[in-house]
Amino acid sequence: MNTTSVDPAKPRGAGDRPAASRAGLSRERIVAVALEIADAEGLDAVSMRRVAAMLGVGTMTLYTHVQDKEALLELMLDALTAEHLLADTGPDWRTGLTRIARLTRQSLLRHPWALALGLRPALGPNKLRHIEQSLAVASGLTTDPAAQRTIVHAVDDLVVGCAMRELAARAIEADVPRPLCGLRRRIDAEPTLRELLHSGEFPHLARMLAGDAPFASERFEQALTWLLDGIERTYRPDSPPA
Repeated sequence: MNTTSVDPAKPRGAGDRPAASRAGLSRERIVAVALEIADAEGLDAVSMRRVAAMLGVGTMTLYTHVQDKEALLELMLDALTAEHLLADTGPDWRTGLTRIARLTRQSLLRHPWALALGLRPALGPNKLRHIEQSLAVASGLTTDPAAQRTIVHAVDDLVVGCAMRELAARAIEADVPRPLCGLRRRIDAEPTLRELLHSGEFPHLARMLAGDAPFASERFEQALTWLLDGIERTYRPDSPPA
């Protein structure tokens, strides 16, 4: 009796896929799987072929739900932005901006690949909701739409900048317990830099490195406080310090 051996490593054709897998396919499922891949392996690992394999369908089947990879990336970013939305922004503008900033930072740290996608001009329903929520919070401080936009951008810039720096430090394991500063550790590891630091040419840097180093989360909270203090001074100069 003749038998046909099947190589389990060889991808099956679309006609070999279970009909049930194709029938249950949706844009939401495709995006969810793409997010899982990006979180586990990074953005470079996301491809239409890889997502299809994870879903157990042929690659061409995905194109009936998502136009192409670029469209998939935009959908991923918008799905991720849903994590930035708050059920309750709090009783006032400062509480609201603080909660939005913290939630957005946490989301970016959970999904490092999102920072690269965030540079795209793509918009989606959740992005619009995030913008609307942020502007609504800022409207508690000023009724000027242009000023509201500037305030929201300032907070977003701080969040993105801090997240990028924190992820960079995490990549080289520099955000370590005090008093061991990641910068000092890297300088100490390079004889030339270590000698340069001790030459007396950098007295301020040497004094800074001799002290304790705050964690990234503490630096973020301090920077956010300073930013909101400055915004409040601008629009409510008579308000007492927070």
